[in-house]
Amino acid sequence: MRLYAKFLAILIPCFLCLAGIGLWYEHRTATSVNTDDLTQRIGALTGRVATAMVRHNAADNPSLANDLLAPLGHEPSVVCAEYTSALRLIASYPRGLGCRNAQFDQVTDVELGEGVSLRIAMTESLIKGAVGRQLQQSTLTFLGTLLLAVISASIGFRLIVGRRLERLNQAMTVSTETRKRQSLADDSGDEIGRIVATYNQLIRAENELEEKLRRTNLQLNESSQRDPLTGLYNRLFAQRNLDPLPNPTPPDTGFIALLDIDHFKRVNDTHGHEAGDTVLKAVANRLNACVRDDAVVIRWGGEEFLIAFPNVNPEIGPMLASRLLNSIRQNPIALAGGEGLSITASLGFVPCCLSPERDLKTAVEWADRALYLAKGNGRDRACVLWSDRDSNGELLDAQLKHGDITWVSGAAIDRRDDRNPSDRPLSA
Repeated sequence: MRLYAKFLAILIPCFLCLAGIGLWYEHRTATSVNTDDLTQRIGALTGRVATAMVRHNAADNPSLANDLLAPLGHEPSVVCAEYTSALRLIASYPRGLGCRNAQFDQVTDVELGEGVSLRIAMTESLIKGAVGRQLQQSTLTFLGTLLLAVISASIGFRLIVGRRLERLNQAMTVSTETRKRQSLADDSGDEIGRIVATYNQLIRAENELEEKLRRTNLQLNESSQRDPLTGLYNRLFAQRNLDPLPNPTPPDTGFIALLDIDHFKRVNDTHGHEAGDTVLKAVANRLNACVRDDAVVIRWGGEEFLIAFPNVNPEIGPMLASRLLNSIRQNPIALAGGEGLSITASLGFVPCCLSPERDLKTAVEWADRALYLAKGNGRDRACVLWSDRDSNGELLDAQLKHGDITWVSGAAIDRRDDRNPSDRPLSA
């Protein structure tokens, strides 16, 4: 049940109850009070009429006597009146009839002189009828006032309470269903105003908490996609952001490079894991320094690093592979004891078009095969695989026999291709 209906359900019975009690009390007191008032008023009026009769010697002037009796006819409780002299009717009310055949229960006789008298006849029922009519009029006035009070109270409740509660309810509903929190403006300072102020405080607190939670989630999400040792992105980042691989802008193509540090286990065994961590961080820094801003360097796992090049001219692919290798071998890495450690790396380098659906997993598998071939051919070199097909159009085996391969070692680039170069599917 709505609050407005509850308010009316309580207000109207209360008003009706009060009205009933008031009307009952007024009816109980008004009858006796008004009866006494009417009796006193008629008695006073009778005295004035009698005085006028005597003063003007109305016994000798019937017309004047009738005029003097006329005010008694204005009183609803007076049934009849007679003015007699020597038992002779001089004037009467009603005129010409007097009290013949009249029914009354109270008579007032006033002697005005020898043989001259004034009789006033009244009835209690007429008095009560007059009181009843007066009470009825009072009742109608009271009920009209009561109705206006109920209407005024209802309108006031609607304006002061109902609308404000509806706005608060709408704001809370919107905040709950759409998560778009709405604050309200209410500076009234009353009870509802304080409720609105508390609601606004809760909204601000929730917004601050949600913003704090959003920043925390962003930090956690960023942390979950970063390698804590090197600060590079990790495999999870690659799976979320590089699968599928981005489409390059023709005629460029994308490349995937998988780099593995040569003899890294020997570094850990000889110099300790702290030195191994130093080598990993140094390699990460060198790879980041030698690639463009649009390339992404990822620690793929252990001593393996994945580098994604989104837009590269196919002709400079081998030069990029050479640059990566040179960045690793160029200078010894300074260990904690001041000792310099020279390292090299092997590289598998493939265009993204080797994965027809541009899925990361397939591209990495071909890069891993090329890396395995580079390590098997002496390390410190890059194997650039241009196609997943041999010269007969058959899918290459795991050893990449008869594959379209470019070898990069140091500054030397050796293209070993027994097919027409124009047949290479470099762009995607």
